[in-house]
Amino acid sequence: MRVSPILEGQMVKQYQYIKTKEIFSKEKDLPKLPGVYKFYDEKNKILYIGKAKNLSNRLKSYLSLSKDRKKNELINKIKFLEIFLTKTESDALLLEQNLIRKFKPPFNVQFRDDKSFPAIYFSSNHDFPGIYLTRNKKLKGIKLGPYANVTAARQSMDLTRTLFGVRNCSDMVFKNRTRPCIQHQIGKCSAPCVGKISQKNYLEEVNSAIKFIEGKDKSFLDVLYSKMDKYSSLKEFERAAIFRDKIKAYRDIQKDQSVFTIYDKAIVITKKSNDYVNCISTLEIKDGWLINSENYFSKKDTFISDEELMESFLSKILIEKNLENLRLLSSFKFKNLKTQLKEKKIHLEKKNHKNKKIFDLSDIQSDDGLQRQYNYPWILDGLSSIEDKTGTKINRIEGFDISHLSGKNVTASCVVFDKDGPQKKQYRTFNIKINKNDDYLAMKEVLSRRFKRLERDGNNFPDLVVIDGGKGQLSSAMNEIEKYEDCNTKIFSLVKGPDRNSRYDDVLYFSDGKIIRIDLEYEGKRLLQFIRDESHRFALSRSKKRRKNVSQSTLDEIKGIGKRNKMDLLRHFGGIESLRKASAEQIKSIEGIGSIKAKAIFDFFNIE
Repeated sequence: MRVSPILEGQMVKQYQYIKTKEIFSKEKDLPKLPGVYKFYDEKNKILYIGKAKNLSNRLKSYLSLSKDRKKNELINKIKFLEIFLTKTESDALLLEQNLIRKFKPPFNVQFRDDKSFPAIYFSSNHDFPGIYLTRNKKLKGIKLGPYANVTAARQSMDLTRTLFGVRNCSDMVFKNRTRPCIQHQIGKCSAPCVGKISQKNYLEEVNSAIKFIEGKDKSFLDVLYSKMDKYSSLKEFERAAIFRDKIKAYRDIQKDQSVFTIYDKAIVITKKSNDYVNCISTLEIKDGWLINSENYFSKKDTFISDEELMESFLSKILIEKNLENLRLLSSFKFKNLKTQLKEKKIHLEKKNHKNKKIFDLSDIQSDDGLQRQYNYPWILDGLSSIEDKTGTKINRIEGFDISHLSGKNVTASCVVFDKDGPQKKQYRTFNIKINKNDDYLAMKEVLSRRFKRLERDGNNFPDLVVIDGGKGQLSSAMNEIEKYEDCNTKIFSLVKGPDRNSRYDDVLYFSDGKIIRIDLEYEGKRLLQFIRDESHRFALSRSKKRRKNVSQSTLDEIKGIGKRNKMDLLRHFGGIESLRKASAEQIKSIEGIGSIKAKAIFDFFNIE
């Protein structure tokens, strides 16, 4: 019996079964004990990792299909499994989380951090650190927050700078200053750039600023009162008013934080869901101050209960945040984690009249997270429209587009969509080897490379491919995809309407050896157009880096056409060939191109 290093000291026994009904139905072969199970596909890749209080009961639930589409998809792919026995279900939960973090199985709930909240950031790579706003969690330095919105973060940062004089300029500006800037004149910067404060004293102010934002050091408030009284006695009322305003601003912050003062250390966990996604919100409280808030998301079509979902999530953050000796505020019971919570001195507290405001605040955060996270509910209607017309279940769509400049620097994009919208982590770009203006050959190359890679890696082909073009592009794409025997991918192409009016876009479809025009419902056509536009945008965004030779375009030969004009023309028409076929009126419609320039361009391409 082999033991994985990650399981050393945690596993009692390890079993391995071939997935057959005979074995699954043999009660004696399935232990009625807590543990963790791993499902594998035929290529020995882990599909799903789960835990159970009773492995026998849980595993037998996979013998039959269910109403859940994703669960059925998993069941059909299972070829064999491994079982790891644990002493308690709590041990199983911890083991499950460690294994999920290590292997990241595709069918497991993967919680995604919300990265949209702003935070206050103190740089750490400078002798005189600055204070900034950021949404980037990967920056090295001290990050405080996040804040509910940018306004709140800016107000807090502005007050901090007023109190402690921490700089807000870039390192480049700091390096090149020869005299104090306006920020020093208005009292928001101590001007370390020109030696108005020593490094030692400046770093002391930075540390005080950090403690102030964290709510750890309030001694400076006495200093503010002392200075206000001093200048009042000297009848320097304007100076005294400055410190009065600072005290008021600080008191306002205290007032905003007062809802949390009943706790020295606590974490609040709430969950909200819609038809598509779960949003789990956390609020972290320390010394009566809200010090952190985060949203985590998981897909709604998972086949575990809310209680199991929350236990899985709590196990995750217990490990990652090393939580201990605090109060846990949640409406969930976490029955299987009671022993673990007790060991870590975590006291579970339900909603009551004292903490109601805190729960309400967390609920607001969850609602906001849901609203911002899922913006594509109409995609499901679009998929249904396409499925009705093709008679094919559509789970995954890939859109392709070709981008070039004057026939050079040819690139292609691949964007990926499913029922949850665009899956941007799976987007890909291709540098096309045939560096000439031939969209047919370019599309053939990118599809060939894409499908060869999918086949080589053992990944499923997309159910639907969307391309931008007419019958020529569609035929070229079909000829390439038909080379793969096990490929049942459908292909749609979109033909742009007159003057690129999307209302009149035609949808072409290859069926029974013929290319036909297909009428989709509004949602279906909207989805295809969205994918087409997204692939075009992504292709352009990536090809911009390769377009430094724009100045060498054919358009340089036309007098009066500048760089901005060239980019606007090529972006609108997609290339020189389309521009060559355009009328003077169509060229004139481009912003910045008047009648004279339009005539000059038209004449250049059409008059020898």
